[in-house]
Amino acid sequence: MIYDIFIPSYKRSKILQSHTLDLLHRYNIPKNYISIFVETSEMKDDYIKILGTDYHIVVSDTKGIMWKRNFMEMYAKQKSLILKRNLNVVYIDDDIKGILDYDKQLDNLDILIKLGFRECIERKLYIWGVSLFTNPFFLQKKISTTNKYICAGLFGMVYTGNKKPILVTVGHGEDYERSMKTFLRDGGVIRFNWIALQTKNFNKSGGIIESLGSEEARKKESEINMKQLANQYKGMCKLIYKKHIGYYDLRLNSFFSLPKME
Repeated sequence: MIYDIFIPSYKRSKILQSHTLDLLHRYNIPKNYISIFVETSEMKDDYIKILGTDYHIVVSDTKGIMWKRNFMEMYAKQKSLILKRNLNVVYIDDDIKGILDYDKQLDNLDILIKLGFRECIERKLYIWGVSLFTNPFFLQKKISTTNKYICAGLFGMVYTGNKKPILVTVGHGEDYERSMKTFLRDGGVIRFNWIALQTKNFNKSGGIIESLGSEEARKKESEINMKQLANQYKGMCKLIYKKHIGYYDLRLNSFFSLPKME
């Protein structure tokens, strides 16, 4: 099974090298599978200095994670049309330190990825992802297809000629929006509820916080974006406020279902 790996990154060449690329290397993922998406030619030059020329680095010429995600979506869609076949794309963040299989490190990432895309084929769905949690108390050895959050840290998408691309309208919370839009489009999303990611959320070096200018700017964006999504997708999610970190968030309604066709 053939698949591509797409990594969005913003001024994090060294973090990318020591985290996600090191992780993929340890899992023996070939470098020619990997494309890294940066904003400008200047950033591309910096990444080449740190990473060398073994990776495919794409300049999106965008500003902000919303526009970059939409660029990557259309890039994948266009590639599938050019190749005239379905395209399997794995998206992974640039600061992933580890992947957990319940309470231990995942043995084989390639097997997980291929399982994800096989499940998509068998269930006639087009996205798979992993759990939001790392605490084994909240993990279950269960594959779900209900309206659940597919985090942007690691997920797979299948691109076909007849499926409309999933474009997002927010920066903070774009993965919540993608999860709900994909559920509405396809009738389900696949999640491996025992697989979790080791990462540092809201990393202040590079990434979204630096692109917005400050953590306070990101908190303000989180409030605006999450309230927008909660209002737009009533019944599918609930707005919550995480007082301990000062961010607004969403909780998806896993019991939400689409109306039955007559």
